[in-house]
Amino acid sequence: MSERPLADHLDDAFGRDELASSLVAVERGIRRRRATRRAAMVGAALLPLIAVGVWLSTRPGPPPPQQATAAAPAVVAPLATTEGRALPPSLSDAGVVDLDDGSRLTVRPGSELSVAANERGVAAFALGRGVVRFDIRPGGPRRWRVLAGPLQIEVLGTAFTVRRDGDQASVAVHRGVVSVVTAEGARRLVAGERLAIGEPEPTVDAVEVEASEATEEAPRAGATPTVETLLGRADAHRRAGQLDDAVRALRAIVETHADAPEAPSAALSWGQIEEDRGHPERAARAYRRALGLSPPPALRELCYLRLVRVELASGDRARAEATARQHTARYGRGAHGAAIEALLQR
Repeated sequence: MSERPLADHLDDAFGRDELASSLVAVERGIRRRRATRRAAMVGAALLPLIAVGVWLSTRPGPPPPQQATAAAPAVVAPLATTEGRALPPSLSDAGVVDLDDGSRLTVRPGSELSVAANERGVAAFALGRGVVRFDIRPGGPRRWRVLAGPLQIEVLGTAFTVRRDGDQASVAVHRGVVSVVTAEGARRLVAGERLAIGEPEPTVDAVEVEASEATEEAPRAGATPTVETLLGRADAHRRAGQLDDAVRALRAIVETHADAPEAPSAALSWGQIEEDRGHPERAARAYRRALGLSPPPALRELCYLRLVRVELASGDRARAEATARQHTARYGRGAHGAAIEALLQR
């Protein structure tokens, strides 16, 4: 056998073009086998991860969060009297009407007042004629409205007097805020403000009636003194024996600073002065005002005791008994239940 170069042997078996094609095919096969081995190795490495993924996808998960259901709106019962009686459609000539939410209506003789709505958290009254004072307990669950001819009054927890005579109507605010709608639009009135529609300037007598039927002078217009200033004046006047001036200063606190923490005790002191002077009706008004100012529990219970006392002194036993029932409903016997029972047994 002759010793020829390898290239010569290859030339005998393949032509050069055939050799090049064969080498390319071999290289492709090698690459395919390498790729197959790498894929197998990667697949083997991924198998545990794939198994975990399948297990996680099929295992039962936590229950979906339940949507919070909206709380059912609180049901507001219709207004009733403190004795639990339903309000009649007409309150004309009803006098004083004490309501179970702590509010009070004072209907002047000859007035025509009707209940326009008393359901679904709305208490609405229509004044045909006359004068009615509304002492509305602030912060209650109801929306209060008063219709008086050209005036529509939205009550925001306050005390005010409405007067109507035909097309003439007015509202005077004693405490808090009201929203009044007229043909000219809406506006807010605060304590000490008065709005009249279609009537001449009020007489002095009319203003006194609207100022809670009190004989004392209403707080003067101008800059409102601070609570501290008015308390100082009241103390100075009491020490000097100037009780009318002391009452005026205390009333100014109640009328112009109704939201102040000192307002309930100022009304209580006002009532005590009137009681000491032998004016039980005026004292009763002051004590009722104190109750309407959301006093602390101890002060509120003392107001009930004093109110029962002055109502009996004024000869209004029925109202005194109604006040005693309010006290019992709120406090049971409480700190002053025995004293109230003793007053009623005299």
